[in-house]
Amino acid sequence: MYPHSKRAFLLLLLSTSVSITSAQKTGEAGPSYQDTLHYIQERLDGGLEEVDHCRFVYHDSGDQTFDAKSLSPHLSWEDKHEASINCAGGKRCVEYSGSDKPRDFWIFRTKTDTNRDKTERAVLHLLSLCGVRPAKPDLF
Repeated sequence: MYPHSKRAFLLLLLSTSVSITSAQKTGEAGPSYQDTLHYIQERLDGGLEEVDHCRFVYHDSGDQTFDAKSLSPHLSWEDKHEASINCAGGKRCVEYSGSDKPRDFWIFRTKTDTNRDKTERAVLHLLSLCGVRPAKPDLF
């Protein structure tokens, strides 16, 4: 190979690897805010209404109003179709209609035919899109 051919080959190889890396990073971003919200809304039993960007009312037995960015990045399943998310830092960030005292968690139910793992990933992705830092992985 000629010296200038080697250089051209190396530049081509380098630009290809940069393009692939860039494409992978773009793909890691995940679904948009609107797509994620719609996915969740279709799977919750009760209505999740967006009041403002990242501010919601969950219509169930009592309307629960909350800012998604006030929640923690951990979701706990209470049973097969019911889950809860605590407020970050132990604060009381969820207001319930008919109650003067806010609660320190948001609880919701999914429809019976809902894939629990996908719903959990979608909710955590929505929280991330709202500025909630993802939980650190469990090291042990």
